[in-house]
Amino acid sequence: FRRLDDLLCTTQKMRIPLAVAMLDLDHFKRVNDVHGHAVGDGVLQHFAQQMRKHLRPLDAVGRIGGEEFLMLLPNADVTSALPVLERLRARLDDMQAPPPLPYTFSAGVAAALPGDGVADVVRRADDALYAAKTGGRNQLVVAATNASTTSTLVGNHAYAVVATWGSGASAWVQVRNPWGIDGGS
Repeated sequence: FRRLDDLLCTTQKMRIPLAVAMLDLDHFKRVNDVHGHAVGDGVLQHFAQQMRKHLRPLDAVGRIGGEEFLMLLPNADVTSALPVLERLRARLDDMQAPPPLPYTFSAGVAAALPGDGVADVVRRADDALYAAKTGGRNQLVVAATNASTTSTLVGNHAYAVVATWGSGASAWVQVRNPWGIDGGS
């Protein structure tokens, strides 16, 4: 989290946006239990390679434990972070036979807000990830400061709001891209 702390301080000083995403491979324990840890390691390596292919040059990603990853997207608000994650999610869905077996991921995305500390933005991203996992997996959920702002931003990038939970700073919005439209960036 030291890199996130440095990046958060820099982006806040420069007043540029920062999106943070928590990603988790769906049903990964089952992969290890059924296919063994060698296959699980192969899935983790493949996922890391796919993430690197879909990141912008300034973005960073790191494994923070087990099958969970933290992605940092400087100079990106939630609106521009979603297409990066959606392309990765869609790429995995489209693979005929990804090595060593098919898998999906869920993600929670949060924008760093003025005055946020690392724990604040990570908690919101993690809460959104939890909503993605409990909402059916293989999806992206956005932590929002309020649902109406997020639905407008998401709508501008051809994402449909499926459901909202909570209110205020703890709200999140579940989004899907049913039209297969790449929102840009």
